[in-house]
Amino acid sequence: MYLIQGVTIIIAIIIAIIIIATAQGIRGKKSVEKGGTYETIVPLGLFNLGVSLITASIFRIEAYVLAMYAISGEKERISIINYIADSKTDLVLIISGIVLIIFSYLFYKRLINIGGIKLLNIQAYSDNSLQNFAKSDYKLNLTESEYIDLVESWRITNSRGYQHCDFKDNIRNIITKIREQTISFKSSTRASKRAFMGIAPIPFLIYMGSIIPKLKFSEYLEIQNRNGNELIPLDTTGNIKYPLLQIRGDFNSLNKDDEIVVAVSTTAQIEDYNLIQFSNKQIDVRHIYLKEPSHVALVSAEQVNNYAETIIEEILSIRRIKHNLKTVHLICASKPTLVFRLGQLIDNNTQIPVIISYQQTQGEQLEYPWGIYINHCQKQGQAVLWEEM
Repeated sequence: MYLIQGVTIIIAIIIAIIIIATAQGIRGKKSVEKGGTYETIVPLGLFNLGVSLITASIFRIEAYVLAMYAISGEKERISIINYIADSKTDLVLIISGIVLIIFSYLFYKRLINIGGIKLLNIQAYSDNSLQNFAKSDYKLNLTESEYIDLVESWRITNSRGYQHCDFKDNIRNIITKIREQTISFKSSTRASKRAFMGIAPIPFLIYMGSIIPKLKFSEYLEIQNRNGNELIPLDTTGNIKYPLLQIRGDFNSLNKDDEIVVAVSTTAQIEDYNLIQFSNKQIDVRHIYLKEPSHVALVSAEQVNNYAETIIEEILSIRRIKHNLKTVHLICASKPTLVFRLGQLIDNNTQIPVIISYQQTQGEQLEYPWGIYINHCQKQGQAVLWEEM
């Protein structure tokens, strides 16, 4: 009996080793099943082994219990101590199973760290997939989990212009692609560290953030210029000082009390003359800005979070003043990481008014001719033309 159970334990350990070796062979590749990677295959295999050993042991002990009752009718009652002593090999199986379950958890945590950081990457202007950058630039253990390639679809849509009859349909298709791949990234990285990078029209980035509001990102990366190959990770130590956002803009009692423009300037200054289309409709403007905006103004993840929270707090503050506020026209001259994080904070918070994020179009009569509903309960993700409002 002891020999058989001893052999069972040895076989279980051999199977565990085979699973680990197999997993190392498929390292970095997804399994056929959705979301299955080597980070989950090995720990799950060990966990199943542990449960199997414990289950087998319980059934054997139960057989001993039945035998004990049968014997006690003819002989002296067997003490519980002797019973435990007789079934000590089963206890070894139970302990072995528990050890395997504990080991599966520890191994899982270890593999998550080894597996690296999963990257969500969205690009609309050029092919800036992770493989096009030297690892010496970003110095992180990154795996591009989801690459949202909008280059061709946005090139066609943008070249035709917002007045084209298919413009809204094209935007709808782009939004659908963003939603599907972003949700896929969320599902496949449930237990992973995450990173974000991208260059795309600001409404796309804000919308993208709004559909994964509670997903945490430990790293943010910025491309220094649109056609360059310099990929810079933002600081995560929290030790770098940065300037705070400034706020200006008075309210005119003669203007509309149910709308406002919030202009965020961190890479370039948005001036009042840029917003003439809004002021012509008697809509107040609130500027949230840096005194010295630039394309290298964002230096840390803490700064990104601070700026995004400041913008949301200001919107909520405005609503406390303008009790009838229903719509915020959001204009941003900011880096992708900030507007993406801002989108995550917008979510479907019922305290936040309807937000429309606008895209700047140079060379047109209207500087901000179209936008996207970010948090409308029925129109989220839909394109809206300024001329229709």
